[in-house]
Amino acid sequence: MIWTCVDIETTGTSPEHSAIIQIAAAKFNPWTREINHQFFNRCLLIPADRKWDESTRKWWSKNPEVLRSIMDRM
Repeated sequence: MIWTCVDIETTGTSPEHSAIIQIAAAKFNPWTREINHQFFNRCLLIPADRKWDESTRKWWSKNPEVLRSIMDRM
């Protein structure tokens, strides 16, 4: 049996004003721990009507290399 893990990165937790900046998914077998390395990974531009939550911006400031990687691929 193969499972799929999906990860979404956002600019905050509010669906009214936050944006999704990355969607990624990978298939794996939880029993054998085998991972299919052909995974899905897309970075999205932040729409003009969406904004950053300050607490989320602060959290991302502790992970600047990850955020820069996402933003470079938007």
